[in-house]
Amino acid sequence: MKIILRILLVLIASQLTSCATAEPLSPIEYTRLLINVKEFFTLSILLLNQDSSHCIGQAISRLYYGHYHIARLIYNNKRGCDGDNHKDVWDNMPSSIKTYGKKLKEMRIKYDYGVTEISLEELRSDLEYIKSHQSRFDEMLKEIDSSISQYGTNPFFISSFNKTIKEIESTYKSLITTIGKRIDSMLP
Repeated sequence: MKIILRILLVLIASQLTSCATAEPLSPIEYTRLLINVKEFFTLSILLLNQDSSHCIGQAISRLYYGHYHIARLIYNNKRGCDGDNHKDVWDNMPSSIKTYGKKLKEMRIKYDYGVTEISLEELRSDLEYIKSHQSRFDEMLKEIDSSISQYGTNPFFISSFNKTIKEIESTYKSLITTIGKRIDSMLP
């Protein structure tokens, strides 16, 4: 009997998280996630400008969420529904994006839930990793742009999408510049 209950629970859970029961994001929800990306990157910049190692870790964590929201949008474009968990979203990305996303997720977990003190060297190393892999962000934007076709019939949405993507690109460029300055300030 216990085995049957477990199987039923697994089946019910899988139905609650499948695209068969989920809906694609509406243009308004989609735009909101895009705006969230820009806000996460802006918050990362503000946190990186603080004199606290904890703030650097939180900046990396917010940066992760910006990337994760882009990955969710790509997932939505390709699968026709919103991704409901981090692992599934990253597992459905192209290989280089998936690897980068999972590495950022590891960093986020370390900075959000880590119980040990993190050294400045480790913080600097993580920032250097992000800076040296900024091309992954460019890949993500190409991926989202090439998969946006389901919303292509709504000219207002496409106009808003293009404007917001340009703002995100500009904010991300500022973020990478801020990361570079922060790395330089951490050198012995």
